[in-house]
Amino acid sequence: GGFFWRFKGETHGPWPDPEPTNLKPVEQLDWESGKVLASFASLADAKRAMDMRMNSHCIREVCDGEGRGTANGFFWRWKGSDSMPNHLMGVTKVMEIRKKRNGKIVKVFKNSKEAQAFFGHQCCWSTICRYCREDGFYLGYHWRYREMRRPLSSGEAVVGKRLQVKQGGDDWLEGKIECFCSGSGEHKIAFYCGKTE
Repeated sequence: GGFFWRFKGETHGPWPDPEPTNLKPVEQLDWESGKVLASFASLADAKRAMDMRMNSHCIREVCDGEGRGTANGFFWRWKGSDSMPNHLMGVTKVMEIRKKRNGKIVKVFKNSKEAQAFFGHQCCWSTICRYCREDGFYLGYHWRYREMRRPLSSGEAVVGKRLQVKQGGDDWLEGKIECFCSGSGEHKIAFYCGKTE
């Protein structure tokens, strides 16, 4: 203990390797509303802000849509992407267990906490999620996710779409529909000039 090791030819000290120059910016969104909370120049900056380990892949998995819905309680996407949390797009994800890989469904769980309670808390919720993502075998069952889609209302269907709004004369404002409030039936539009409506 107490020593720092590196491969022959490496020049870095006892800290992470320098970040690559091809950094990809990410956005942090509120999971409930889909509102953009913060923007980061790179995954590493986002991990630092969230006090996450540098070798964690959680944020990248959410950005890439690899089965994970949130990281640190937030939704994440690559900057410039129109991705939104599943529930805002009319998608819910359930967990299914089967005795045989493609056999009859034995039980469906709404979330990992429900599955954990069913098995008497003898398993970790993150382990259950991993086996569902990998279509794996755990606790005597084959686990997998299944997406269930409900039809979107016409108001929800346009969230994330780009648009142009004609102003006086020949002027147009370009922007994107950020969210939809089903209570009022109104959309929030973020224009590229900085104005919101």
